[in-house]
Amino acid sequence: YFGVLTEEDDVVIAGVHAPPRDAPRGLPPGLRAPAHALALGKVQIAAGGVTSIDHYIEQRTLVPLTRRTITDPVMLEADLKRAHARGYATETEEFAKGLCCVAAPVRSAGGGLAGGIGLATGGWSGPTEEARLVGVVRDAARRATELLRWHPEPRSSGRLSV
Repeated sequence: YFGVLTEEDDVVIAGVHAPPRDAPRGLPPGLRAPAHALALGKVQIAAGGVTSIDHYIEQRTLVPLTRRTITDPVMLEADLKRAHARGYATETEEFAKGLCCVAAPVRSAGGGLAGGIGLATGGWSGPTEEARLVGVVRDAARRATELLRWHPEPRSSGRLSV
């Protein structure tokens, strides 16, 4: 999944990709949801550091979407600061029952936040599997960031070049 944070601090799912012969899990394109309930939203709030975290918590009502959604401001602040320190966010059934996600930020050419890449699954069996999923997501986010920083060589003429 690729998601972007809106000015209203919601996350919007802008793109979805699933492996061949496997349906996407849980987050349809165009979905707009409270950022605090999705790893894709949490990682983007956390990417802005303490100022962004404090602003989100002060400005938003933390509505529960499931019984596991973090709605306590102190607990959410700790979760977001942990995500900031690690460089990725996770959530386990905070958005929907049976849906677990991990996400990492994508940076623009200028270093600003461009969005986040996330992976959704039915859960992970322990720290080893979680670490593997985090590695996959961080690698995808790193590659997306590199693509956004790529600049073509200037052409010496008005002709096409390969």
